[in-house]
Amino acid sequence: MSSIAALSQTAARRRNRPTDHVSMTPMIDVVFLLLIYFVFTFSLPPILSRIEINRPRGEGVSGIDLSRITVNSGELLLNGNVVSLTQLESYFNRMADLDPETSLLIEVSNGSEHGELVEVLDLTEKAGLLNKSVITKND
Repeated sequence: MSSIAALSQTAARRRNRPTDHVSMTPMIDVVFLLLIYFVFTFSLPPILSRIEINRPRGEGVSGIDLSRITVNSGELLLNGNVVSLTQLESYFNRMADLDPETSLLIEVSNGSEHGELVEVLDLTEKAGLLNKSVITKND
């Protein structure tokens, strides 16, 4: 009987002894803080300064068939001539019938309304013209 009593006393001592485990919560907090620190302080090196770009020369532009539409405040110009929206729409439809890949240069003045540009872009979309470039010009 003494051996059974000795085993029960050892088991009782083990139950009453504090456990020797480490809490993981503070360690996880520190890891997340370090992760946040490195995410916010990391910056990519300036990759674009090392990329070599070969730009075409300006002399090859003369062969492009380019139509210029100018949007000034209150007036529309097609290749330097004043036109209305309906005239511009019929011109875009004819261009799309001939070649939908014809290049358009839409030049917008700083003083013009955004709605005027949107109307011109809507007309190009309705006609099915694909190549459009929009630039702004300083008044």
